[in-house]
Amino acid sequence: MGSGIFRLDPRTLGIPTRAHAPARHAHPIVFLFLILPFGTMSGYLTVAVAYRLSRAGLGVDQIAGLVAVAFIPQTWKFLWAPVVDTTLGRKQ
Repeated sequence: MGSGIFRLDPRTLGIPTRAHAPARHAHPIVFLFLILPFGTMSGYLTVAVAYRLSRAGLGVDQIAGLVAVAFIPQTWKFLWAPVVDTTLGRKQ
């Protein structure tokens, strides 16, 4: 008995198979452009806007409250990111 006799091959059984294309991965530079708006917003808010508001006479507690409210969506990223990955990700 040869080893090839009992091996089941989908092509010989008439079962349609998908051609396996090589996996496509995004170039790392793509992630730079995806994360750049978050870094820009946080840097601008915590440095430039905070400075301008302090020069306009607002107190440190008011500026800190504004910065804290602006960062609320980013603090919840760890909860909504898996939901987005599972619902909007590519199906395999």
